[in-house]
Amino acid sequence: SHYDHGGGLSTFLDTNHKAKIYLRAFEPCYSKKDFGMKYIGLDEELKKSNRLIFCSEKEYITPEIILFSNVKERLYYSSLNNLLFLKKQDLFINDTFDHEQNLIIKEGKKNILIAGCAHTGTINIINKAEAILGEKITDVVGGFHLKGLENDDFIKTFAEALKKYPCNFYTCHCTGTESYLKLKEILGNQIQYLSCGMNLTL
Repeated sequence: SHYDHGGGLSTFLDTNHKAKIYLRAFEPCYSKKDFGMKYIGLDEELKKSNRLIFCSEKEYITPEIILFSNVKERLYYSSLNNLLFLKKQDLFINDTFDHEQNLIIKEGKKNILIAGCAHTGTINIINKAEAILGEKITDVVGGFHLKGLENDDFIKTFAEALKKYPCNFYTCHCTGTESYLKLKEILGNQIQYLSCGMNLTL
């Protein structure tokens, strides 16, 4: 439900006239700034589209393509999440990120996990994905929500925890280059950085 993930949907829907949009919820999301609360949710006009498909906690698009959300575990949970809120009536409450979806793609021996910003924590998302599959994840693609986080001890312990998982990490977006370089020191070739315009073949 954040504009940095769904901000281009209006243009996409104007360009593509048949694709369906799978989402968990349409939440009024806000970020706490020095000047106050900033709306970071989606364009309300999107609600008029008949191509929106609202998903349950676990949605099988095909047997090999699975969407899931509602990750409740909170290991290695970024403190940056404390700046994000939902507006319920006239109150701002801490975002629980139940609206954040993650995608599993199964192909051959590959179990690929694609996360967005991983607000609920990359390790927690991996754990839930593996519980759904009953198998190990082989590759993780997504942001780690660390950009601007200055807690080096957190990043170090997070990297050491990631290292215990037998999978490759491809990170981008909200990880931030500074945090990525700190992760790279510990994870080495187990982690790679992605940016717009790159192709990734798994």
